Amino acid sequence: GVQRPMSPLRVCLALTLALVTAVVGAQPRAVAPRLVGQVAPRLVLRQPDGRVFDTSALAGRPYVVDFWSPSCGPCRGYVPRLNAAHRRLARRGGAVVGVLAAPADDREHAQVRRAWGIRYPTGTPAGAGDGSERYGVTRLPAMFAVGADGRVAIDETDHRRLDSLLLSDELLRALAPPAAE
Repeated sequence: GVQRPMSPLRVCLALTLALVTAVVGAQPRAVAPRLVGQVAPRLVLRQPDGRVFDTSALAGRPYVVDFWSPSCGPCRGYVPRLNAAHRRLARRGGAVVGVLAAPADDREHAQVRRAWGIRYPTGTPAGAGDGSERYGVTRLPAMFAVGADGRVAIDETDHRRLDSLLLSDELLRALAPPAAE
């Protein structure tokens, strides 16, 4: 068996496939590792007014953790829907909690809250490793829904999926307590 050389077209196709595979495989995952089903990492956040917000205060209640930044255009677009989700969750004792994933001083943070119309608690991680690192966030926006059992029910960064979750009742259904048997 003598092997014949590959045609230039086949060489080009093989190189293109190898390049595409390498590029797609090298894209960072939005959330690593996936947290669905795991106990949500605790967050301690310093709010722009100096108060501290601790997600452990939400034990036994559903909540959503939204990682955002003032420089993230899509993050701003989700605020009205997150405000609505916060109102609906608040009726069940829950909340939406925004984690500022970019450096900002308290004054800038408060200005962005006002300008964007944010109506749910937001803060910056109170200590090193207390924010996006604990959740494995590598791009924004990123959202995690935590059930009353303290386990992550949804972790999502895909824009189309976030739209679907926030515009439907799917988020609340995912956070609903299990039906009594």
